[in-house]
Amino acid sequence: KGASSYTSRVFEALFAGCVPVILSDDVRLPFDSIVDWASFSIRWPMARATRDLYDYLLDLLQNRPEYVLSLQVQVAQVRCWFDYFGLEQDPLVCSPYAAILQGLATRKASMPRPLQPFATHAVVGT
Repeated sequence: KGASSYTSRVFEALFAGCVPVILSDDVRLPFDSIVDWASFSIRWPMARATRDLYDYLLDLLQNRPEYVLSLQVQVAQVRCWFDYFGLEQDPLVCSPYAAILQGLATRKASMPRPLQPFATHAVVGT
């Protein structure tokens, strides 16, 4: 959990190849219409951020390493969406810029269209 509703810790985890563990119950994660956060992160309720979390993570590492590896593979695949300076992939295909443009296009498409003005008739003989 960061100090505010936004924290760079998630991004640090992504770029370190780690699986983000998200403890904020109310945070809306960036680019959630593009990336499936559940496929590469663990969301844990703040009320249970106790020894339960430690035990759960330890259990994952000891008994489900293939699941942890699958999360890490997904981390590697989605981190381009968060890298403003990355050159690993075409920035027009996968970058924060592309994500923002896609989000804006989606918002624009959902906005009500303005009514078309009435047709004006040309006055004949003037």
